[in-house]
Amino acid sequence: TYRKALELQANFPDAYCNLANALKEKGLVKEAEDCYNTALRLCPTHADSLNNLANIKREQGSIEDATALYNKALEVFPEFAAAHSNLASVLQQQGKLTEALMHYKEAIRIQPTFADAYSNMGNTLKEMQDIAGALTCYSRAIQINPAFADAHSNLASIHKDSGNIPEAIQSYKTALKLKPDFPDAYCNLVHCLQIICDWSDYEERMEKLVKIVADQLEKNRLPTVHPHHSMFYPSNHEQRKLIAGQHALMCAD
Repeated sequence: TYRKALELQANFPDAYCNLANALKEKGLVKEAEDCYNTALRLCPTHADSLNNLANIKREQGSIEDATALYNKALEVFPEFAAAHSNLASVLQQQGKLTEALMHYKEAIRIQPTFADAYSNMGNTLKEMQDIAGALTCYSRAIQINPAFADAHSNLASIHKDSGNIPEAIQSYKTALKLKPDFPDAYCNLVHCLQIICDWSDYEERMEKLVKIVADQLEKNRLPTVHPHHSMFYPSNHEQRKLIAGQHALMCAD
């Protein structure tokens, strides 16, 4: 085990990094962070620890620290595909779309079968209004990994926005088959079915959708129902106000 490796060789940064990965997987984030920092004290140029610690910082909302750590990892190891993709994700989050696109392209150049990078690059291109480019990226991600639920849902969103509702429905259904607990795909599928006046299992769908939204509001998460669409569902007035409020906050940010 990793702890055994540390007993045998206490100054072994790889073992600290591996232990940190295992701790993070178990949800022990503070302990994982301490182990990554120990690995970096032993070897300040340990690229995996820099990248993985950056992931923790990003999840904690420390975007500046995460960006600095990803950049440091890339200084140490310029051909680090995951670090390029992770940095791109942070840049995209900050609205630096051109820079994000550059790093996604680097990640894919280094690792041509990097499905996550293709899907995320698709999101960036969609945000830049390059719909054809986004469609190509999502399709490529699915070609690489046919079981990639998020890519199927992203592809569905392109079809939905383009008015190709039957294709959108098919892609959302595929996403949900692969990942049944997928609120975004479910809520969008429900809306697509409303658009084509498919009322089969209507009450069951509405019950599930209202439950999803209520849970998201309770946890202070962005609801996966658009404020305008909430008018078509059996939500109460207070819920509709909360849905609109959460989406307004996102726009303000």
